[in-house]
Amino acid sequence: MTTVHVPFPPQLEEALALLRHEGVAAWLVGGYVRDALLNRPSRDADIVVQAEGMHWARRLADALEGAFVPLDEENDIGRVVFRTPDGVFIIDVSGMRGGSIEADLVARDFTINALALAAEDGRLVDVTGGYADLNRRVVRMVSPRTFEDDPLRLMRGVRMVATLGFVLEAATMQTMQAHAHRLPAVAAERVRDEFLKIMAVPRAAMHVALLERVGLIDHLLPELAACRDVQQGPPHTLDVYGHTLAVLDALERLWPWTARRDVWQRPWGQYRRPLNDYLHHFIAHEQPVWLLLKITALLHDIGKPVTRTVGDDGRVHYYEHEHVGSELAQERLKALRFPQKSVAWVSTVIRQHLRPLFLTRHPRVSRRALYRLFRDAGETTPAVALHSVADQLGKGGATITPELRRVVAAIWRAAFTPDEAIVNPRPPLTGHDLMALGIPAGPVLGRIIERLKEGVATGRIRTREDAERRALQLWKSWGSSPEASADAPR
Repeated sequence: MTTVHVPFPPQLEEALALLRHEGVAAWLVGGYVRDALLNRPSRDADIVVQAEGMHWARRLADALEGAFVPLDEENDIGRVVFRTPDGVFIIDVSGMRGGSIEADLVARDFTINALALAAEDGRLVDVTGGYADLNRRVVRMVSPRTFEDDPLRLMRGVRMVATLGFVLEAATMQTMQAHAHRLPAVAAERVRDEFLKIMAVPRAAMHVALLERVGLIDHLLPELAACRDVQQGPPHTLDVYGHTLAVLDALERLWPWTARRDVWQRPWGQYRRPLNDYLHHFIAHEQPVWLLLKITALLHDIGKPVTRTVGDDGRVHYYEHEHVGSELAQERLKALRFPQKSVAWVSTVIRQHLRPLFLTRHPRVSRRALYRLFRDAGETTPAVALHSVADQLGKGGATITPELRRVVAAIWRAAFTPDEAIVNPRPPLTGHDLMALGIPAGPVLGRIIERLKEGVATGRIRTREDAERRALQLWKSWGSSPEASADAPR
């Protein structure tokens, strides 16, 4: 018998003490035990009781001034939530499965999660060899039925490898490959949450490659799977799938909080801190910009397989792949139940991701070009710029060109200074003002307002008189001809 002594936070210590005092046989199980043995911090714990889990969860909440949540009535699991100075601490209490702690443990997913500490004396219960696997740093299934009982464990196995830095045991990998086809049976929300946890870990490209090796990418992101073996022309040296992983890897090397000093040399240095703040802004619940930008990197070229053509000169083309890819990404993220704001954010970056590269073709970045980029990309514009750098680095042996540095610096200058005339121009005339000039409501009116905004951004419109003069010129050109107004530049 092995007795393990690990420090517990006050809430957990009090909960275990209360159960001991009441004579309830209880064990601390699962991830908290694993993390404690690895000296990893954890903010949630699982307790198995040889009694009714829901009942004792409520009792603990009442006695220790926590909040009770009936988590899973069917499986007799209740949650106790504590508010602490450091944040939230969670204890899930469940009734024992199978009549004994040993039977309960062998029904779990991986051996390193099938460890228990007896509340009475700290005795370690290990019936699957999980303690040895912890020391070997191996993720191993408890039994071949692991993935039949809950196919989400397929994703969880990869997540454990990613978050712990362990390796996947060979027989477990083979079994995962045999059961990968079961993933579509899992609720999309559960799959999404595991996917995001995997993507949040550093070196995400390596973990995506593991998802591919165990056969999960075909079911999780079939559009990405379709990118395998889609060959590209120069300057690319990788197929679309390989390029995608290279972009994801390059993106992580560009983070302001980890990148080498030479990456953030002039003219970027002054934007390092504001970009860091921007990347940590949340678009939706628990989905910051930096995480969604990693999802974007993974999906940014999924339009290439369906748009690939080869010209008479043998050159490979992907006309409109950014627009097709944007639509495909929307469909996939909606299927995975991503919040609408996140879906719109990612699809916008994908649709605009080539714009900074196009701007490098000109000797300078004009105010008009910047305005149009901010108009089309909105709040994603700084992210579009950062993605373009990663996209360049992912072409195989590529470096950040001076031209791209110049363009990206101009974008960040406008975003973070900020230059309101470019980011959010306000014409001196409203729609009502234009109608008072004799311009009727309709599509042409909207296009005139757009042109006035562009005039403010470029500095050509500074006064009300400038705006009135330009509006009447445009109305004279467009208003009398439906064809002309339909073809009017935006």
